[in-house]
Amino acid sequence: MAKGLKTQGTEIYLLDETNSGSEVLKFGNITDIGEFGPTAGDIDVTNMDSVAFEFFAGLVDNGTVTVGFNYDPQNITQQTLTALAGGETKRFVIACSETGTDVTYSSIFDIPTDRTTFDFQANVQGVPKGGSVNDIWRGTISLRVSGGITTQEAV
Repeated sequence: MAKGLKTQGTEIYLLDETNSGSEVLKFGNITDIGEFGPTAGDIDVTNMDSVAFEFFAGLVDNGTVTVGFNYDPQNITQQTLTALAGGETKRFVIACSETGTDVTYSSIFDIPTDRTTFDFQANVQGVPKGGSVNDIWRGTISLRVSGGITTQEAV
């Protein structure tokens, strides 16, 4: 039997304990999430005795998470992310579709354990938007991951 995890129901949260009253902001109108995850760089250790190039694995780069969305000028999370472009690093959580349990905040963040989650720090690189004939305005949020990604499988 084929196995897999449906994407429908996946949610992304911006976590900001300094934002009084809006510590957990859920992205709205998401249409897609691009690939992200560890890719190791190369450290060239080739020397005059080498018969071909030789490399050590370098540091892991977790890449950039791109999130497509339907633009809504009234959406507070889209407004907040646009304002964060080029600013400080923030915490984000991607919560997969096993359940609909939300991330919550009450002096600490409560990350659901009944959903697979990816928890990471990132900078908002940009939030470009565009439109075309017979369509709606769409955009892409680019989140440059800084450091590791903590993956928690649903229990």
